Amino acid sequence: MCLNLFRKSKLLCCFLVVSSSLFAQDEDEKTIRNNLWFSTSGGLALHSIDLSVTGDFSIEYSRKNSLYSFQFMSLFDIPYPPFLLIRKDDDYNNVNSLGLLYGHIHKFEIVKFSYSAGLAMLIIPDIVTSLVGSSTKHEIGFPIVAQVILTPVKFMGIGVKLYGNKNKDNTFWGVGLGIYFGEMR
Repeated sequence: MCLNLFRKSKLLCCFLVVSSSLFAQDEDEKTIRNNLWFSTSGGLALHSIDLSVTGDFSIEYSRKNSLYSFQFMSLFDIPYPPFLLIRKDDDYNNVNSLGLLYGHIHKFEIVKFSYSAGLAMLIIPDIVTSLVGSSTKHEIGFPIVAQVILTPVKFMGIGVKLYGNKNKDNTFWGVGLGIYFGEMR
């Protein structure tokens, strides 16, 4: 398992290095702005075969074309009638994720486009033992995020975020709407 995790992280690092050289732009240092913003978003995701609700909070910093993010995401399975026949009531769970991501951002007049990937620690409460005590399961995941942000004003934006987290047992993919506060332009 450690060897497989090492291979995946090595592949992720190679992707980021190659993509950074492909999308590097020559800009005058005086015109480049470093930006810091906070975002919160909510949306729907597919978690295994379950429909889930997600919410996240991110702190993002961009320097030139690089994007650095710290992300907290929480995912809750919701009852969905077609799946009630194949699962027990205690099969519903939630997943919390803390992730560090690195990616690229492309800034235009009032629109930003970014994509990033990284490593995350997933914290999954054990439902059976959560009633009698606190027990959690931990996994390593590989979060991927792409977002389009509209910034009509300097300190606020709205956007659409596509996200996913590939991991051993709790892989999920989704889409959310977000609000962004901070130095957007």
